[in-house]
Amino acid sequence: MSPDADGYSVFMRHEGAPSDYDRVLKYSQNGVNANDGWYIHLEVQPLHEVEGGGYNGTGDEVIHLFYNSGDNRDDIAGKTYLYDGEGFGGSFTITLYEDGTFTYYEGMLSSYIGTGSFTLDGDTVIMTDDGHGGYGLVNHFRHDGDDLVFVEQDSDNFVYVKVKDGEKFHCTGEAFKQNDGEDGTVQIMPNRKLSLNDVIMLSQKGYDLTWSDFDQFKYIETGSGLYIRVYEINEMYELRIGGSWIDEDPMYIYLALADDLDTRIDIRDGGVTDFIGADHSSVLLSKAINESILTENKPSKPDGLYHCASFVLLDQKELSGTPTVDSSDHTQMVTVYGLAFHQGFGYSGGTFHEVSGSHIPVAITFEIVGGKYGSYYVQDVRDKFPDEVEDEALDTQKYILAQKQTCYDQGVRYGGVDTYSAVEHLFEVIESSPATSSRPADYIDAHSIEYRELMYYGDYTLQYIFSKFYLEGNQTGLRGQLMRIALDDLAPEAQLQLHAETGQAYFDEWRASAIRVSEQHDMDWIKANQPAIWLFLQMIDE
Repeated sequence: MSPDADGYSVFMRHEGAPSDYDRVLKYSQNGVNANDGWYIHLEVQPLHEVEGGGYNGTGDEVIHLFYNSGDNRDDIAGKTYLYDGEGFGGSFTITLYEDGTFTYYEGMLSSYIGTGSFTLDGDTVIMTDDGHGGYGLVNHFRHDGDDLVFVEQDSDNFVYVKVKDGEKFHCTGEAFKQNDGEDGTVQIMPNRKLSLNDVIMLSQKGYDLTWSDFDQFKYIETGSGLYIRVYEINEMYELRIGGSWIDEDPMYIYLALADDLDTRIDIRDGGVTDFIGADHSSVLLSKAINESILTENKPSKPDGLYHCASFVLLDQKELSGTPTVDSSDHTQMVTVYGLAFHQGFGYSGGTFHEVSGSHIPVAITFEIVGGKYGSYYVQDVRDKFPDEVEDEALDTQKYILAQKQTCYDQGVRYGGVDTYSAVEHLFEVIESSPATSSRPADYIDAHSIEYRELMYYGDYTLQYIFSKFYLEGNQTGLRGQLMRIALDDLAPEAQLQLHAETGQAYFDEWRASAIRVSEQHDMDWIKANQPAIWLFLQMIDE
């Protein structure tokens, strides 16, 4: 403000406010800010050297420095904020803690829990992700009463949910409360993180466990229909409690792998130490493979697309190395050979469409230390594949349908796509022409792209077909014939060799065959060997 000054005189004042002066700087330990509250008021007079060795200053150059606390963190900290829009398969919440850190969770379908630090400058909240998931996002909000209002300018936005400028996160109350003493007073607890030892100890209470047993630990609220709390334990495990509300007993208390929520136990049933000590390496490797494919293919910054991955393992080579320095852990090297499939989806009109993708043979080498996977990714190395799987690597079309179906399933879950309507629309398009033909195959040939997409929807197409044939019935026209063909193409293992005048007549025999299979085998065998019949039996609850 006075760059040409030769010196300064400084006086401490005990009165005044920033609004009283023209030349003002407000600052804290975090640098310049916009806060009006202050602890120290310094009056700085720039001085200019004059002839004879003296210094002179003019009153119109005086600068008033106001030192303040840096933010009004108490106004927003220790609270959870709920997104007014749709989360990623559940509630999208942000929790700001009193120590200046935050967590956010975009919904039940998100595998990423954002963490980092925030600052409050006037009414501007700046959240900086710590980058542990490879994103390092920075987002800006305006504090407005009980709301955090998203400011799109200079914000990177989030991973799965794209918040629009001006959309709000509303305060749902103070976070992590616990009754403190006989008088029932409530205090904000320290941000204590749940540990595996805590889980082991708490599990000994069995079905006497309640929500309040976990109130002292840091969690994120989510859920759609159910109220769910997610407790991050470490990179490998998390604990989830779900139920109708905290005044009723929890429906479940799951200890699960953070990278595979289907691998879990209810800690009330015991077996926690066995679960922790079990070999989860295959699940973790599968997750690490998918993350490696995504890291290699998706951009470092959000691009508005949903990215998914699928991998077909053709071979695996393992090498155990020497102990790491200052540790008892061994470095284990694992190289997987297979077909990597990547897809980027865009969403509009309640459905999604393919924007980008790749399907190539790859070799991925993982260095595993203490259960953590670091990867080295090599593309298109068919000439380096083991001889016994080299031919498999050349035949990429052999696996493309299953991998497409895997990514379509991920895309459906991410976008909450109405698959019944999507599949019905595809059948309507296929039926539209050629109107002069009576051969179902001619309609499929005329709309090969739409029919191929029916195949990509996989189990969702089967569910539609089963619903039409079994629940509605009387599918004796062209739609029934088209659904019969799609059923046989999606479930060749269950195809019947018989003549039927209509699609409905064929399905009635198919259904009778499925019931006979259920009488001869258990569900595990059916799921492994007759997946379409297993899906149908699940729908009719046989």
